[in-house]
Order: sequence, then C-alpha cells, then structure tokens
Amino acid sequence: MAELIVIEGEEVGKSYPLSNEVCTLGADSSNTIPLSDRRIAPTQAKIEAQNSNFVLTNLCPQKNIYVNGTPLQQPYTLQHGDTFQIGKTLFLFSHDPSLEMEVETTLVSDHSESSLEVSQVAPLKDEHVDSFLNELAHLDQQRRLSTLYNVSHTINSTSDMTQLLRKLLEIIFQEFPNVDRGVILLFDEERARFLPVASKAREGVQNKAVRVSKTILKACYKNKEAVLSNDTMFDERFMEGLSITEENIHSAMCVPLMSKGEVLGFVFVDTISSGQHFQKDQLNFLTAISMQAAVAIANARNYQKYKNYIQKLIDLGKATQDFSTYLQRDLIIKSLGRHLFKIHDCRHCMLALLNEQNKINFYPYVLRSRKGKWDETQLDVIRDLCKKVVLDNKPILISDLTFDPDLYFEEREEKVDSFLIVPIPSKSEDIEIENQAIGAICVSEKNSGGAFLREDQELLTILANQVGVALANAILYEKATVDSLTKVFVRRYFFQHLEKHVKKSKRQTQPLVLLMMDLDKFKQKNDTYGHQAGDYILQETGKILKKNVRSDGIVARYGGEEFAIILPNTSADIGRKIAERVRTAVEEHPYIFEGTHIPCTLSIGMALCQPQDSVDSLIKRADEALYQAKEGGRNQVVYLG
Repeated sequence: MAELIVIEGEEVGKSYPLSNEVCTLGADSSNTIPLSDRRIAPTQAKIEAQNSNFVLTNLCPQKNIYVNGTPLQQPYTLQHGDTFQIGKTLFLFSHDPSLEMEVETTLVSDHSESSLEVSQVAPLKDEHVDSFLNELAHLDQQRRLSTLYNVSHTINSTSDMTQLLRKLLEIIFQEFPNVDRGVILLFDEERARFLPVASKAREGVQNKAVRVSKTILKACYKNKEAVLSNDTMFDERFMEGLSITEENIHSAMCVPLMSKGEVLGFVFVDTISSGQHFQKDQLNFLTAISMQAAVAIANARNYQKYKNYIQKLIDLGKATQDFSTYLQRDLIIKSLGRHLFKIHDCRHCMLALLNEQNKINFYPYVLRSRKGKWDETQLDVIRDLCKKVVLDNKPILISDLTFDPDLYFEEREEKVDSFLIVPIPSKSEDIEIENQAIGAICVSEKNSGGAFLREDQELLTILANQVGVALANAILYEKATVDSLTKVFVRRYFFQHLEKHVKKSKRQTQPLVLLMMDLDKFKQKNDTYGHQAGDYILQETGKILKKNVRSDGIVARYGGEEFAIILPNTSADIGRKIAERVRTAVEEHPYIFEGTHIPCTLSIGMALCQPQDSVDSLIKRADEALYQAKEGGRNQVVYLG
C-alpha cells in the first residue's frame, strides 16, 4: 500500500492513499489532495504511478518543492521513507505492501435454523466442518445462533485488543455456567512465546490464579484442533501433566484461535469444581465463538501494528526534519540519540563513525532517566560487530529468540538479549568507492523486554540513510567553514559571525568579549623542529581552544599561528577567566612530536565590545592588547576595555 502521511502542517497524522491514477496537490480545491496554503500554486505537483513506482513532479518550478531537504529539480521516483515539503505541509511517503491490512469478515445469520456461515478462517480441518455443523444443529440452535450473532457484533465493534478480549471472556462466562476460570493466550513475536493476555475467574472460586495446562496447549497447537478433556484425572492423553494435577483441574477445553492457517493464540477454560465436566456440544459451541473471535483478534492485531508503524514513520519524518536543521556533525550526533530512543524504545544505542584516519569513533548513548550503563563485555562485542557492519556494509540482527514450537509454551526470562546494527551509507560525492559505509547505528535492549524484528531493521535502515544525508551535508559545510588543519572555523566565518554578534550586543545590550591570541615564538619552533612539527602544534592548539570554550563560543584561525575567540553574552570578568584558562591549558599541554617535547605558550589580547564599537574597532583594540601581551614578556593575558 502506498500512501502520503502528513507529518507537519495543519493536518498532522492524516494519510492519503495513492492509486494508479494521477494524484495532484495544490491550493485549488479540485486537486486530489487540496492544501490550504496561498503560497503554493493552484496545482503545484503531481504524483504518477509508473511500473509500481510513484514519481513526483513539480508542475510550478517557480515555487520550490523540497525532497529530503533538497529542492526538486526534475521528476523524482519516491522511495519508502522519503519526505517532501510543499509550502507549509511536510509529507512522508510510505510504500510497504506487506503492511496492507487484510480485514476478514464473518457473517452469522440470526434467522437461519440449520446453517452457520463463517469466514474461511477456521480452526477445524475441512473434513470436520460438516460434522461439526450437523452436531451443532441438534442443539438449542436459536439461542446459540443468536449468541453467535451477538458475539460477532460485540467483539467486532472495537479495534482495541484489551476491550475485545475482556468482552470475549464475559460472553464465555455467560454462556458456559460450569466454567470456573478462563484465560486467552496470544503469540508474542518479540518473545516467541504464547503469553496470557486476559483472564477471568468466576465469583466464589477460591483459586482465581489460572495456571494454564501446557500439556493441553501443546496438544491443541500440534493438531491445530480444539481439545476437550471431560475428566482430566482419567484422561490418558494428559496423565503426565503435572499442572493438571497440581491445579486440581477436573475438566478443560482449549480451542485454537486460527487465522489463515496460523495459530494466533488459544482460549483455555477449565472447571475445578467437583462434579462439573464439559461436554462435546460445549466444545463445539466454544469453537464457533472462537472462530468469530479469531477474525476480530486478527483485525485488531493488524490495526495496532499498522497504527504503531505509522506513528514510527511520523517520528522518523520528524527526525529527518530535525537532522536537516543541523550543519555541524556534533549537533547531528547529539540529536540522533534522542530520536533513536523514541523510535525504537530501547535502553541503549550507539553510533560508530569513520574518522579521517579511517578509524572508527564510537558514541554510546544511555538514557539519563534510566539507571545502568552499558555492560563492558557487551560493549566490546557490539564495537566489534559495528566494525564488521561498516566493513561489510551489511546489517546484523541478533537475538536469543528460538522459534521452536516445543519452546512456545515454556517460561523465559523477562528480557530478551537482542540488538540490531545497520550501516550508514555514504551520501558524499567525495567518496570514490561505491556502496561504502561511513559508519553504523546500533540499538540494544528494548524497554518492552522483547526482541528486535525485521520491521525494526527497516525503520533503522531508513533513519541511517537520513543520517548519511545529514552527515554528507555537514561535511560540505565543514569544508567551507572549518580550517582543514586546526579544525576551528576559518577567517571568513569569523568575520561573518563577529559582525552579527557586535550588532546583537548593541541591540540587546549584551556583553561581548573578543580574544585575539598568538602562539609565542612559533616561527622559531617551525625553523627548529620543522614544518610538520609546526602543523602538529597548530592542530593540538586548535583542540585545546575548542575544549576550553563554551559551546556558544566561536573559535577561529585568524591567520598563521594566530587565533581568535568570540564569546557572546560574556562579561569582562568571565572573559578574563576563560582567557586565563586557555592560556594555562596551552602552557601545561604536553606537545610531544616524534618523542620530542616542545614547550608552547600563548599570548592573549582581550577587548570588551563598547556601544560605539564597530567590527574593525573591536578587532583593533583586541589586537593592541595582544601586542602589549607579547611586548610585556609573552605568555600572559592583557585586557583593554
């Protein structure tokens, strides 16, 4: 099913299904998808189905359409997970045929006296259906057919699984007076187990806690047929069942909930009252009720999975939008952790990225709101697997789940050990090797305690693609604004932002400090130890400056061995402390190049922006302070107000 989902705009959450017909979007109400936005054209775009693909075309090039944050220049074939923006509306394109809801319907006539129409989803084998209906015909047909009609109406009136199961148990207890306890089990894919999801005990029953007989469940699952034990104590099939004896179960019925040959779960009822026994006609009636219930449960389960998936796609679209607002790698990395925790509901996640030396840097995330850190042994294993994913450019999905029917009814630990790692594809044109990964994303330990599934892998792969795009944009931005040697901002960036902050300081009367600094006797060190040593000193100094300045500070290479730092919203006293901290850090740093220690110091000139200052006058005063620091003996801070 292909559809567009609004993730930003006036109709957030609304979805528009796409068909083989041409879909138009624009401000005019005659469009397939009308948008109340006067900034866009009457018919701004069209989406056309072409060989199972959907192609987006901008019909009004004067007004931009942005696909994944990039202006649309020519017709574009939409991919699952793409976002595109028309005016103020942001759409998410979803195209996953496997998630189409298959709604089954069951019709039961309340007027027929001899027949029962049901869907083809049935827990009985075909050869047994006729005999089952014949036996049912000899019972109190009017009452039971009326009950089945009521079952169909009641349980199909809600898509909420909890309400559905509660209503089903209420009907069973109403129609079977000799039922003491009942429980419904459904298959949990994340744990590969049949788990009890709803239970009920009749008033007056002493032992209300239902302990389901695994022996009976296994027999029911193996044959995919309903099981009746009229008297469990003398039933040869279950003589070895300890749970039957321990629970003092006198009689039990277990009916599989079947949908298209798949066992969704079971309805299990028993009686622990002496002298109470279930009969074959009751088993047949419970089977008929379960047929109806299985249809509703399958539909409710599909609806919930679909709803959850759509919500995750919306969260994914918001993450993509968030990434597109950042042009610095550090901010992208920080933002990623927040979105990973939300989309995948996990306890731990990790980002692995290749650096310029072709080595991998690891960024482990842990939720602050939850106690506990990464287990060191597990952390080492995941690091090694991340390296493998980057090298092979293939995802890894690991869990200790075993899809073995013999284990479906066994108890297991609350938590499933599971983690998922996907590669981050390169989106940069500078990387020559095609299909190369630039990193990997890992998620571990679902908060639900279950395992990661293929649906999780698909979502994480889409997110990794968007991270790859954001990082590629950050690399391009970095090349334009960051000095390749020192990794601080270039001179042009410095001047642009200093002008902006000087204007802001005057307008909002906020203090602004400018530091100009110079490595002492750098030329002498360059001549003595060589240019490579000089480059090393500049690189280390760039790291020290960034480390000792707040996140809102701007560190730039002014030229040669000279650096500058802009400190917005900083008083003179705080500026002095920062300058002194930077000077001390350089003086105490062990500059060791090829085994040789090279002592380095820094002279700093400081100026505080005044109301009458321009960019040039502020720089001139800071430069004058720097000159006095060097003339006064170097390795010191001089302040000129």
